[in-house]
Amino acid sequence: GLTGEQITINKTKQYSAEKRLVGKQLTSVIFRYWLTGLDNRKATGFLNL
Repeated sequence: GLTGEQITINKTKQYSAEKRLVGKQLTSVIFRYWLTGLDNRKATGFLNL
């Protein structure tokens, strides 16, 4: 079987991968909301550049 150290390393790798995935998903969700908000402001004429 795996040693305790190997198990810990595997769990850490898995955790890092999951954290990165969640981070990416969160970023894309926030970005979509921001873009939607931007479109809404343009549509209502509030966006003054």
